[in-house]
Amino acid sequence: MAAGEQARISPQVPMKLAIADRACAMLPLSTTESAHADSAVIVHASMLVDALVALFEVLWRAALPLPSGSPPAAVTPRPILSCSRCWRPG
Repeated sequence: MAAGEQARISPQVPMKLAIADRACAMLPLSTTESAHADSAVIVHASMLVDALVALFEVLWRAALPLPSGSPPAAVTPRPILSCSRCWRPG
């Protein structure tokens, strides 16, 4: 992983989700893959962001680390959770 990024593999990730600094989250309004780019909701510091961070942390702990030295394409396709160096769960 570049620049200290970490990645884990999970068989179940319920939604696409981006979280920044535990203060802002972005998630799609649609559940269909083709409509994800069309609309999203941005949530600022609130109990909802806290709940989404908690969901991410639960999924992160349950997920398996991506094997080191293996590019994601070499692994059986499954949803991937990633965490940048600037924010690590827990």
